[in-house]
Amino acid sequence: ILSVTPHIMILHAEDDLIVPFDLGKKLYNKAKATRTSKTKNVEFVAFKGDLGYGHKLIYQAPEMDDIIRQFIITSEKSD
Repeated sequence: ILSVTPHIMILHAEDDLIVPFDLGKKLYNKAKATRTSKTKNVEFVAFKGDLGYGHKLIYQAPEMDDIIRQFIITSEKSD
């Protein structure tokens, strides 16, 4: 992820049993800390564990369209 230059959005559910939530946060923090003037922004979106999204079902979040739309708008503005 250190060499990824486009905008990055990380989506992670607190109840993910495949990739622990703290690893998602570590990935985000590392990506954010290593951004340079040649790389774009990085965003982390967390989903509460009681929603039951786990590792595979984040796409079912009712707000997903808005999350993606806002990410695209923000990304386009900063380009």
